[in-house]
Amino acid sequence: MIEDVEDFRISLAGAQEKTALLYLENRWCLPIAATPTTHIIKLPIGKIESHSYSIDLSDSVENEYLCALLAKEFGLSVPHCFIMQVGDIKALAVERFDRRYASDGSWIMRLPQEDFCQVLNVPSARKYENQGGQG
Repeated sequence: MIEDVEDFRISLAGAQEKTALLYLENRWCLPIAATPTTHIIKLPIGKIESHSYSIDLSDSVENEYLCALLAKEFGLSVPHCFIMQVGDIKALAVERFDRRYASDGSWIMRLPQEDFCQVLNVPSARKYENQGGQG
């Protein structure tokens, strides 16, 4: 279990529940210490309820996968992704765009990225429009 692994830390921005794993030699692995991950695993968003509305996003995995396929058909560059099933849980596995294998394939390079909030020094708590951000 993840709780048994002392040095398992993942930090991924965004509102959707997700984790990151390393796919190595046809196996999913937990990253330990400074080991880079190769894929982001995104779970279904599920139902969002509020006092004024309710929205069911239980099919968000299939929706995001379909959107990626459509974007690719229109000639846009999209990361390789696929729907995976683990028991009764479905998830979208998305290959990370910010990772590359070294030319000899011996190690995975991190390609640092910044979003506009980081560049403009906008706190992440103000990232979205409903939080007073630019959207």
